[in-house]
This record gives sequence, C-alpha cells and structure tokens, in this order.
Amino acid sequence: MDCYKLKRLLKKEEGPKLDFKAELNLSTESEKKELTKDVIAMANSRGGRGYILLGIEDKTKKILGIDPKGYKEEQIQQIIYNRCDPPVPISVDFVEMEGKTVGVITVYRSYNDTRN
Repeated sequence: MDCYKLKRLLKKEEGPKLDFKAELNLSTESEKKELTKDVIAMANSRGGRGYILLGIEDKTKKILGIDPKGYKEEQIQQIIYNRCDPPVPISVDFVEMEGKTVGVITVYRSYNDTRN
C-alpha cells in the first residue's frame, strides 16, 4: 500500500470492500468478533481485495491517525484465523499521510470463493 493508492481509496465511499474506522480496539471478545465479521464479509463479497482503513473518521474521512505499535499484523491475523474456517488471508500496512499514520488491513478473497 502506498500513499497514492490510499488517496484513491479515501475518495471512495464505504461499501462491501471498503470500511473506515477511527480506531480498532481489540481488547474484548465482542470487538474481535466484530473485526472477524467485517473481514469475512469482505472476503466473500464480489470483486477483488477489500480494505479496512484505520485512523480515518468514517463520516468525514478526516485523517486521525493511529499508533502503529498497537496494531501488530500477527495479532490481527491470529484473531481472524482463530475465529473463521477456512482462515481469510490478510495483510497489515502502515502509510504516512499528512504527518499521521494510517493503518491498512488488506483483505484478500476467500480461498473458498469460486466466483470471479
């Protein structure tokens, strides 16, 4: 993920393949289940990859930023892998924009998805 692609995503509206979150709090089971639900929905919806952008206010798309130390890719993958079968492949990137850090969770198509 680079700054150019992030800017293109910010011009789009939220939908089945794009979600903006001001923050991602993974301290409770219900929050972990909510993240997993969002990831599974993206992985199983038509089209290519999906994106969850962290540190973006969902209504205004204002860049709030996050502290990347609180978002470890291994932890997020573990949460998802432990709650869905088959596991959904994801990656986590961080992009600097306007002096702030934006987290990007890329959700890849489900291995079970046989659609184009």
